[in-house]
Amino acid sequence: MEQQIERCAGLDVHQGTVVACIRIAATGRKTRSETRTFETLPAGLRALRAWLQEQGATHAVMEGTGVYWIPVYTALEGALDLTLANAHHVRNVPGRKTDVGDAAWLAQLLAHGLLRKSFVPPAEVRRIRDLTRFRINLVRARATAANQLIKTLETYGLKIASVVTDVLGATGRALVRALADGVTDAAALGNCARGTLRSKRPELAAAVATPLAPHQRLLLDFALRRIEGADREVAALDEVIAAALVPHAALLDLVKTVTGLEVVSASALLGEIGVDMRAFADAHHLASWAGLCPGQRESAGKSKGGKTRRGNPYVKRVMTQAAWAATRVKGSYAQAKYHRLKARSSAGTALVAVAHKLLTAIYHMLLTGQPYRDLGAQHIERKDAARSARRLVQRLEHLGYAVDLKPNNSEGGSAMSRS
Repeated sequence: MEQQIERCAGLDVHQGTVVACIRIAATGRKTRSETRTFETLPAGLRALRAWLQEQGATHAVMEGTGVYWIPVYTALEGALDLTLANAHHVRNVPGRKTDVGDAAWLAQLLAHGLLRKSFVPPAEVRRIRDLTRFRINLVRARATAANQLIKTLETYGLKIASVVTDVLGATGRALVRALADGVTDAAALGNCARGTLRSKRPELAAAVATPLAPHQRLLLDFALRRIEGADREVAALDEVIAAALVPHAALLDLVKTVTGLEVVSASALLGEIGVDMRAFADAHHLASWAGLCPGQRESAGKSKGGKTRRGNPYVKRVMTQAAWAATRVKGSYAQAKYHRLKARSSAGTALVAVAHKLLTAIYHMLLTGQPYRDLGAQHIERKDAARSARRLVQRLEHLGYAVDLKPNNSEGGSAMSRS
């Protein structure tokens, strides 16, 4: 097999060490390799970079498993042409598993051009991605704390949720704070009502009439503090994300034109897919990377269908949420597409298909700079009419008829002559 890279390195990355195997193939000479082990501490990664440059390595490859590869990739970025390989694509022969063997195998695959690069956004986009992913995890933690607070209230016989729709609204928070502070007077608790809930003061006072022990008030205080702290952190993080996206404000506004996407989801999407769509071969590659394409499973010439492939869970989450919002817009293309597919498959399949369409549109928007334009529900009907006409014409021709279609201006349809 022809060798494409003369000097390259395979890196087997672990939590504490990196096993590096450099492969050197000179014309007319036997290929030789050298292996060294480096620590993943900052000093060790600097030594790894210096050694690879000293040996004249131009390319390096590592597996994209876990998060251990990230500091190694960051340390070598800019010094070599880096390839982050999918672990499923680099499996070695079973029974021959060693760190040195893995590094040598990676170097061999890279030298012969048998590896495909995984998408790694530029450093600037990765910083935005770190912020948006942390925000997602923070919101999840906040939701967990909110559910825990509601569970605690129900456990102690405090039926706030039976009277107040949003337990964490202004009235609900005021009530929980008063209970945590030891307030027991029914009138004082009823005065915690805000807005339209003031008419339900007697019901609110009756819902929280259960006396609380000191440890129960303490737990309510802790739960409410966790939620309030998470709210402050999310607000502060939103400001940092907005500042990081200032250089890409035009693209952010462009993505926000898509139905179902607002500033938070659009920011998270840009942090995942980046701002330069040339990193993907086409829109289909982007959708496949995001996990919004069905898998392909064929045997003996028969297609057996395929489940959606694993992809970027953050992009998939944002796009399915946007798709769900888009299907609620009356007369939109997304709604028509969703109901058409749902009738012959399932709601989940139809939702993923709409998310695929929206992501395809975003790809072309970022590539061309054109805003989102909804095609409307009539677009699918026009396509269906044309497709049905072609199918019927082909059937008639198969039966031996010559078909000539002409527009029927009087009825808005088509007139057909046959012979």
